[in-house]
Amino acid sequence: MAANHIQKQIPFFVQSQTDKTIIEKYGFTNVCILSETGTLFAGITLYKTPCQHGRKKIVKPMCEKMGMPYDAMGIVFKNSAEKTLYVAGDTIWCEEVKHTLDTYKPQVVLINACGASLLVGNGERLIMHKQDVDELASYIPQAQIIASHMDTVSHLTVTRQDIRSLGLPNVHVPEDNEVLSF
Repeated sequence: MAANHIQKQIPFFVQSQTDKTIIEKYGFTNVCILSETGTLFAGITLYKTPCQHGRKKIVKPMCEKMGMPYDAMGIVFKNSAEKTLYVAGDTIWCEEVKHTLDTYKPQVVLINACGASLLVGNGERLIMHKQDVDELASYIPQAQIIASHMDTVSHLTVTRQDIRSLGLPNVHVPEDNEVLSF
């Protein structure tokens, strides 16, 4: 298990008290719940942002039925000497994401874009797919968008080539191990 090989004192950021309790059970001692009002770490302010891991009205009841939390989040990283980075997290294109873009105006946006869907029920989409990427790129054309998660998730419906085929000038699909600088 990976938790056995990680130093227990490292800073560990989570989204909720539930997650904090779980992580502390593995022996981690420096666990911090991220805040919507900002959490300062090493000169960078991290802002917890809302999102929808699939349409809330559809997926949340399914999660509750299975006894698991629906919660998901994004994170904005701000430092006056760097471009603002928004890691949207496991989310679909939704009002919460638009609000985050409007509020923080990030110059770099990292999205999970493999169109992962539920394997049960109606195949409800859990994270962004091609149309979501297209809408996001149109919504914030001045940002550099990095599309990730393709070709790595078993329940994907979108590949790297699918995103590249959109031909969006502000969307980059990195290769494995590619390093990006901004």
